[in-house]
Amino acid sequence: MHPCSIQAWMPATIHGIVISSPEMAGVHSLPMEPTSTGQPPQAPLGAPSLQPIAPKPRRNNRMSSLIAVAVVAVIALGGYGISTVHAQSAPATLKTFYNDFFSYKFDDAYNLICPGKQATVKPSFDTLKAQFQTFQGKVNIDTSKLQYDLKDSGLTDATVRVHGSIVLTDTQAGQSIPPVAFDENDPLALNGINWCVNIDEFATK
Repeated sequence: MHPCSIQAWMPATIHGIVISSPEMAGVHSLPMEPTSTGQPPQAPLGAPSLQPIAPKPRRNNRMSSLIAVAVVAVIALGGYGISTVHAQSAPATLKTFYNDFFSYKFDDAYNLICPGKQATVKPSFDTLKAQFQTFQGKVNIDTSKLQYDLKDSGLTDATVRVHGSIVLTDTQAGQSIPPVAFDENDPLALNGINWCVNIDEFATK
């Protein structure tokens, strides 16, 4: 893994089955009343139909299997979509890190480094911190022209490209130097539900 080069520029129904009502069980016929007109007897109005209902053919197990596969696929895609949307917050975390560091808020920046990497990165971080502390109160570092783009992401990791330019201003003399180009890819990892900067060391030379 390449070190972070802050210093580089710098210094309906189941199976279709219809089930008849239990009230109809055991009923065979209803009495027919003769009519005065001599016409064939008619069933009383409102009497339930005793016409047998042919059951619909059962669907085979293949359809059930296809439905189950489709449900699993939807759930998987949903999870992927959620992780992708969440990954969009990784650039914001890295932006906060750079803004804090270049605003001389070193402790805040350090807290955005992944806990599992803090001990490893501390020596190089402290060296770089000491170098920048000599500019504190004398040099303003403008990072407003930096852009942060999500380059790639997984379920628990992401890579963000930082590119653009940085402007240094001598606050005592009121003079600025020409913009300094900045371009690098930084790794991030999930720490709980938040992103953290997943670097091994800072370039100090």
